[in-house]
Amino acid sequence: MADNTPITSGHSGPLPQFRSVISIPPVRNRLVLFSPGLLHRINPLEGERYSVAVNIWAQEPLTTAASAPPA
Repeated sequence: MADNTPITSGHSGPLPQFRSVISIPPVRNRLVLFSPGLLHRINPLEGERYSVAVNIWAQEPLTTAASAPPA
């Protein structure tokens, strides 16, 4: 993970440079959580890698009939 200013939604242009790098060694069943705007990367690996993305809102986002799940 990197120590950088978070990237805002709708960002355009070049990505910010890494100021410093925090290396988190892989450990079986380790869960690493971080802010969605944090610039990050993984090292090449052999085998399977799983990732999960979760959005947690302070309040439910506005939806329209077109974007609502089917009833």
